[in-house]
Amino acid sequence: MRRGEALALRWSEFDSKVQTLAIGPNREKEGSKAVIGDLKTAASRRVIPLPGFVVEALGDRRQAQIAERLHLEGAGLARAELLALSSTPFGPCIDPDHLSTACKCLAVKAGLGDWHLHELRHSAASFMLSGGVALEVAADTLGAWLGEDNQG
Repeated sequence: MRRGEALALRWSEFDSKVQTLAIGPNREKEGSKAVIGDLKTAASRRVIPLPGFVVEALGDRRQAQIAERLHLEGAGLARAELLALSSTPFGPCIDPDHLSTACKCLAVKAGLGDWHLHELRHSAASFMLSGGVALEVAADTLGAWLGEDNQG
């Protein structure tokens, strides 16, 4: 998914039983402020299937968020509801630019070079197609439009 789609994900859009994630709004920058906005295309609104290891990782993330909030509440420090997957107990979701910077640092540390977060999206498309996933299915999963002016 796109950076803004991932950062806007809410726990209510995650279904661990069916193992899906509904892609809804988009978190984007307006000047120096991160806001919830519209998705890039109509095809961006979608429900994607999740592999078991991702469902497990998201379950672990949720438990860690709850534990951290309870710990901070005990000290009178927690201030925000944990509605989004990227929520912190101190406030709103991760800033899009901070996520991009962190991804670049991790890529360099992993020996991948100066990767941008969006390159993971391109890699996912490549892996799906090389693994035999039909182009239309890969496009639906990525929320890409297969028209003449495709900007995916």
